[in-house]
Amino acid sequence: MSKVSLSRDWLTLSEAARVLSSELGEEVTESDLLRLSIEKKLEMSVFLVNHAHARLGKIISTNDVDFSKVESPLFSVKDIDDYSLLPSDDYIYIGNESWIFLGVEVNTISGLWQLSNLGAESLDLEDAFQAIIGGPEITLSCLDGVLLQQGDQYAQLQKWNRELDGELVSDAIGKSGQGQHGIESGLLTSANGHLESVEAVEDPRPLPMNYTSSGRLFDHDYHFAIRTEVIQAYVDSLKGIDKQKSDVSPIKDTSFFKLIGALMNNQGIDPTAPGISGFLEELCKLNGHSLSDDTIRKICKKAQPYTSFRNN
Repeated sequence: MSKVSLSRDWLTLSEAARVLSSELGEEVTESDLLRLSIEKKLEMSVFLVNHAHARLGKIISTNDVDFSKVESPLFSVKDIDDYSLLPSDDYIYIGNESWIFLGVEVNTISGLWQLSNLGAESLDLEDAFQAIIGGPEITLSCLDGVLLQQGDQYAQLQKWNRELDGELVSDAIGKSGQGQHGIESGLLTSANGHLESVEAVEDPRPLPMNYTSSGRLFDHDYHFAIRTEVIQAYVDSLKGIDKQKSDVSPIKDTSFFKLIGALMNNQGIDPTAPGISGFLEELCKLNGHSLSDDTIRKICKKAQPYTSFRNN
């Protein structure tokens, strides 16, 4: 990997594809990277270009979840002895008795965040992959919203719910004498002519009541990215696999065939004898193993020079 690439914290998909193509000696495309991420073999991230709003949370166990009693609409309290216990929307179940507990406040986040693959972000990955290969558009949805991760901190992306705070925005526009764009951009012009944040003048959309969870990543300005250390680790893992294969491959290891030849001599097995491959195949089966006739023929051929039958 080049020094420039190593000095970067993260790479875009096109940059990562070029680096991997160079390192592995074969063409790697952006669709390859997306598919590897979908298959959970390569950690994908997103870079939030223009910041985003999010509720932050952490992992807790089921024992720490606050379950509330919910009465069935079909019965009154007097008619039933048991209640259904359900958590609030602040809790998201992610499996293995684990939950993400989200704080109430809506925060501003930016920069690089890892895709958790626990929420709607997995649909965006699949959608991007299908778009490249000419597949269908992803129309599925996820009620848990987009879930990003930085270390042990999680973020559920939020978007401004225009339906909920329409009246508040209208009031703010009327009081400020400015247009809808000024409110939506988060800026209002103060009496002295300076731009101030909406919150500094009068917040027309109180946090968090006028936000709702984002259904997909496309509600935000972002692009996919991969951390440089993730790329390096992936390259190292593939090179490690190649080294393992070369270390243990019986077809390439001369010492292996020397050992096989010695055993054949000891047992009086002629690797050139008619029907020997079938005999050895059945012998393997008796020992609970399976080797194809073709593989056995190749082994016998390579072991023959190391037997007393080599001149036959």
